[in-house]
Amino acid sequence: MVSLQKSIKDGFELITIANNTLSFTVVPAIGAKIISLKSMLTGREWLEQPQGAHAFLKQPNYGESFVNGFDCGGWDECFPSINGEQYALPALRHVLIPDHGELWCLPWQVTEIVESSNFISLTLRCVGKQLPYVFTRTLTLAADANHIDIQYQLTNNSDYQLPFVWSMHPIFAAEKGMTIALSTVINRFKTDSGFKAFFNTDAITAQWPYKKQLQGKWIDLDKVLAPDSHFSCKLYSDDLSTDAIKNQSIEVALVEPPSASGAYQQRCGFRYDSHDISHFGLWLNYRGWSGSDQPPAYVVGLEPCLGGADSLNEAIKRDDYYFIKPNSKRNWSVQCFIV
Repeated sequence: MVSLQKSIKDGFELITIANNTLSFTVVPAIGAKIISLKSMLTGREWLEQPQGAHAFLKQPNYGESFVNGFDCGGWDECFPSINGEQYALPALRHVLIPDHGELWCLPWQVTEIVESSNFISLTLRCVGKQLPYVFTRTLTLAADANHIDIQYQLTNNSDYQLPFVWSMHPIFAAEKGMTIALSTVINRFKTDSGFKAFFNTDAITAQWPYKKQLQGKWIDLDKVLAPDSHFSCKLYSDDLSTDAIKNQSIEVALVEPPSASGAYQQRCGFRYDSHDISHFGLWLNYRGWSGSDQPPAYVVGLEPCLGGADSLNEAIKRDDYYFIKPNSKRNWSVQCFIV
């Protein structure tokens, strides 16, 4: 059985789609944010839930800072840059891209709901405010499935190509002892300043899984560290879409910690083709960073993405970005699973 339910929270319409295995809840008016991703078998809520002053939904103003007030869990979409910056196209240098892009701070329209006894699909779209694009996401849940099929479509309605980076931005609630399980082709990451400071290294790249001894203790980054580690970093994989890498199914997941009873460890994550989606971003924040006056979060971000940097301008310098041709469409897809 699969069902769709509409409800109201803090004045916003919510759409929840569920079967016997999982459920997810979308807020169309707030960037089509997914605020819940839940196992119906165990009751575990996988996404970080807002706390304190952020425990209620609010409408962002276009151009507001994402990290100072809206970086409070859930699942957003970032496009055409993650950093707030001047747009990279010379003809559009007057355009200032908001922090974490345009999509999260714009209302999306529900364009189609298809309901049957076998599946339900929900299609939402966002029309660019400063750039001539339409971004569409269709979420489909079958009655007997343990995953959501997610179809993306980007349409360029201009006569010039548009450079971009895109990233899913799902923020998972962390628990000490969880495992970060990645396909073996994801075996090297670009490091950032947080990584370098914590491990006291100048290394530009790091092998995965990363393991190092600090103060007599071994640190394994494929295990979620304790919140008192105060570690935070953002890592980007190598380009997985090159001709040197055979097209293959990528799987990234967060796995429950082992229990004393030996119960099955549930896992939640994403599957996608390496030649469809080029990179994987890993955001680890174990109470090590906050962009607001709120306490630092204890979270993991598993982020399939197109492009290899938070900054579109930096990605262009590295030749690690994407573009969509004039008056054309680009499609890609992801599966989100709970097993």
